[in-house]
Amino acid sequence: MEAWEAGCGTRKAQAARTREAFAYCRRVLVGAEGLEFYLASALLPTRKRPYTWALYGFARYTDEIVDTTRYAPERRTARFEAWNGAVEAALRSGDSSHPVLHALMRTLGRWDIPACHVREYLVSQEMDLRVTEYATYADLRGFIERASLSFGRQMLPVLEPLDRVLAGRGGDAMSEAMQLTNIVRDVQEDYRLGRVYLPQEDLSACGVSPRDLSGTRVTPQMRAVVRKQVGRARELLVTAELQEGALPPSSRPAVRAVHSIYGALLREVEMRDFDVFTSRVRLGPWRKAAIGSSALAERLSDRFACRRTAAVVATA
Repeated sequence: MEAWEAGCGTRKAQAARTREAFAYCRRVLVGAEGLEFYLASALLPTRKRPYTWALYGFARYTDEIVDTTRYAPERRTARFEAWNGAVEAALRSGDSSHPVLHALMRTLGRWDIPACHVREYLVSQEMDLRVTEYATYADLRGFIERASLSFGRQMLPVLEPLDRVLAGRGGDAMSEAMQLTNIVRDVQEDYRLGRVYLPQEDLSACGVSPRDLSGTRVTPQMRAVVRKQVGRARELLVTAELQEGALPPSSRPAVRAVHSIYGALLREVEMRDFDVFTSRVRLGPWRKAAIGSSALAERLSDRFACRRTAAVVATA
């Protein structure tokens, strides 16, 4: 009997518990403004989808503990420490009574995902509670590696790469691009939480003070700082797209959908002339749906082509 089965009753009851845990992660994902990731997961084969809900659900659940404005910093720290302890206990035992952690443990076991990537992600969230600024982009990238690259490395086995090294490079580039884009679009929200992710060296080079990020007025210098981050993210997206061939056809539509969503977010920033200070950059549900529909059509086309090829081979 596996550790996660102990004391859980019959196999039928355990299966029901596991299904509900994955469903709970799906609800967390959609409820925490994760609709784009949910749409992308729908483009994966059915057998992979619950595992992506578990990984994204865990990340979102943890992020909500750290980033909520409902609690004072001391309360957020206490809640995170309690959650961190629960995650460590689950990693040691292989199971948890918490549905997010139960689903996460099932996912780590099914896809042989190293627990170190989960711990790295937790380190990044702990950094969010005590680090309020980053002197250089190299310093910021240390945070990004723990926060975003660690998550991408959890996801990689679920995508079943054809070439793990090349797919890993693409995944790292995509994860960094996503984190940079989120930093750009969340400048105001992060400022209210007392954090400035934009590197201090970039702010200084453009003649911008952290206090300028309050959004009371937007200057050309502030736009220049954002333009620099957008340029970095665009270069990373190109690198990520060049590595798509390292993934199997069944995983490419989902990954391309995420690429398209983040590319569209960057275009939206550019269309606003890099003003991310007066309002948060968002994609409306129709634009997300259009991207999802395009990726779905691609997936169905690929499936039809594969079946037609198989039928030709069978009759040859």
